[in-house]
Formats: sequence, C-alpha cells, structure tokens
Amino acid sequence: MRPRYERKVDLTNEVAVMEELAKKFDCTYYKLPVKYGVDFAAVRDGVIVAFVEVKCRSVSKDTYSSYILSLSKVMSACNLQAVTGIPVILAVRWVDATAWTNICQQFKYVIGGRKDREDWQDVEPVASIPMAAFTEL
Repeated sequence: MRPRYERKVDLTNEVAVMEELAKKFDCTYYKLPVKYGVDFAAVRDGVIVAFVEVKCRSVSKDTYSSYILSLSKVMSACNLQAVTGIPVILAVRWVDATAWTNICQQFKYVIGGRKDREDWQDVEPVASIPMAAFTEL
C-alpha cells in the first residue's frame, strides 16, 4: 500500500483555503472521505454547488509557467463532475496568491511529478494547467 504523505498541517492549510473560498462564494463546506477523490463539497442552501480539490504550495504563483496535477486526480474529478453535473474546482494557495480553476478542461498532458521523496509513483502523467487558466480570489 502506498504511504500517505498528508500531514496535519496540510489539512489545516486546506481548511484555511476553504474558509477563504466559502466566504468569497457565500457557501459552507464539508470535508469529504478519501473515496471521492477530492477534498471538499461546497454547499449553499443544503445543495452541493461545487466539489473542491485544495492544494497549498510553498512557492510564489509565478515560479512556474503551469501547475501540474496528477492525471488520476483529473480523471477522478471529471468522473465526479460527469456523474453529478456539479463542477469540480481546483483551488491552489501559493505564498502570494490563491486562485481556482475548473479541473475538467482540456489541458496538455505530460510526464511529470516530484522526485524528492524517492517514490517512483510520484512521476506519472499529469495535467499541465497554464497559470492563465486560474482566476485569483
């Protein structure tokens, strides 16, 4: 079984991003079980209005020309959107900005990922999401 790299501080940071989104879009949110493949459901008047995957990065937004996201995450998110008709949003907090985009778009797909953990499964097909696809909060 693959190790989980998520730490308690990661969850705290995700919740902080969701607080910001909930305030901006006048909704509440619920943390979802892992089996849904995304982090949160955004809810307004008791109805789910979006599913949200949250990422927090320790670099500025302009460090890279694109943001990479695992193709398996994209596939899971797009399946959820196809089944429910509810948009799946990727929200990213960099050190200098927070922005969002719909995960289910046509992006360029490349091989990418991190190599610092010596986990061969970290290098895989990824969506290369151009920074221009994001809307800042």
